Amino acid sequence: MIKTEFGNALPNSYGHYIISDGKYRGQRLHRLRYEACHNIKIPDDCDIHHIDEDKSNNDINNLVMMTHTEHTLHHKTLNEWRIIKKGIDENGDQLWALYSPSGEKVRTSTNKNRLMRSMERRKKQEAMKEKPKHDIAFEKYYDMGENRTLKELSEETGIHKQTLSTWKNSFNWEEKIDNRDKGQLQIIQRDRLEANQEARSIYQETIRQIMKEQVIQPLMNGTFDIEVKNISDIKRLIELDNMLAREDKEENRQAELDAKDKEIVNLIESDEDTWEMLTKKLVEKQGDNNG
Repeated sequence: MIKTEFGNALPNSYGHYIISDGKYRGQRLHRLRYEACHNIKIPDDCDIHHIDEDKSNNDINNLVMMTHTEHTLHHKTLNEWRIIKKGIDENGDQLWALYSPSGEKVRTSTNKNRLMRSMERRKKQEAMKEKPKHDIAFEKYYDMGENRTLKELSEETGIHKQTLSTWKNSFNWEEKIDNRDKGQLQIIQRDRLEANQEARSIYQETIRQIMKEQVIQPLMNGTFDIEVKNISDIKRLIELDNMLAREDKEENRQAELDAKDKEIVNLIESDEDTWEMLTKKLVEKQGDNNG
């Protein structure tokens, strides 16, 4: 017990000093001292934080006011495991939350002792250092695919299933699998995007070559012996060229063809002469690239 300007004070189970007698009985010393020094009433959504993390040090220079959100985030992001009060559950029981050193909420419970045991277990798991044998086991586990099991891994490696289970939990195998799968998906999407861009470039070049050979040059030479059937076909070839150019610049809209664009594509596909020439050009282009 200590004597203060507000009366005698005793520490509670969390280390905060609580006034034990007189007018301020039941109130927390650090809040009373802050209010008296700054002549304010602490807002309901604010906490008083001990700067040096020592709850017994209630010197006014060690106290600072934070919003409840700021205070919670401060303690969550400290580089250590923490168990923090999280209010009251639907049954009126005190709710606690276990946070990892990175600030991630791992689990909540009204049983603080259970969270303490979970925290100690996780600390021990962190103390385990990953070795090459763990990496080898994980790679075999990953290569088994979606239907992978620890039993199958145990049979293949000769390592006891319980040992593999410990490694799996300690070294976050499921998270590693998820991250690797996401990475593989991104590679596939990138390769598919690059292939689509290359195909569009080839078709654009082919369309422009057709325009040059069948429209522009004949017109300049004073002839009109072209395979494109009418001026509407010329217009639509130009529109298709513009559409492909626009898709190059706006990748995110490549799947949003409007009715006009679809009509252009249908025209090319339905015109046997143009389609034959496009296909021939594409094959030639691919042959040049492979060569």
